[in-house]
Amino acid sequence: MEYNLHDRLAVAHAVFACIATLFTLPIALLVGRYRHTGAIWFKIHALFTGITIFLVVVVFVLGIGAVSSTHLGTQFSGIHSDLHHRVGLIVFVLFALQGILGIVAHKTPSGDLLRRVHVLTGIFAVAGLLGETWEGMHVEWADKSTSKTVTPQLVQLIFWVFVLVWATLYTVAFVQAVLLKNRGQEMHQMDKCADVKARVQSKPESERTLSGPSW
Repeated sequence: MEYNLHDRLAVAHAVFACIATLFTLPIALLVGRYRHTGAIWFKIHALFTGITIFLVVVVFVLGIGAVSSTHLGTQFSGIHSDLHHRVGLIVFVLFALQGILGIVAHKTPSGDLLRRVHVLTGIFAVAGLLGETWEGMHVEWADKSTSKTVTPQLVQLIFWVFVLVWATLYTVAFVQAVLLKNRGQEMHQMDKCADVKARVQSKPESERTLSGPSW
């Protein structure tokens, strides 16, 4: 089938979106979550986060180009403007903000708050990118493509298999981190109790009696 300029740009837009969603983004997320694997984790996380942000910029520009090629308005005005375009702008801004926050937090000695905001922004950005990619494959292409075709079911199946795999890996890592944190807090509390008990037992019997409660 011969695609016109709009559809060719839309296909490229979708391909780069899928590369970001299914490959570079999961690597950045999983390395960030499994960061206990070594000191190199940050470099890998930063590299793939940067690649993902770059791809999001490419996707955004291609989307603008696809809409503009019809000469029937812009991405945010005219008959081709819709929710997909407006949410796309929000996702673009979130990824840019998330990248900036990550850089600033890493260079700030006491950047715990910034890191938490970085992670929270990343969660919204990831959710937005997943939603946009799904909506683009299932709704936007069928509605806005000149060819009026639909995304093949095999492509949709492969997309969701990849998403399910990396979402499962991330969830497992998150649960492990929570359990390890709770276990660490329990061990710390036990160590404190053992230390207090050892200090009490090291005192002479007379001191332990005097230090007890007076009735």
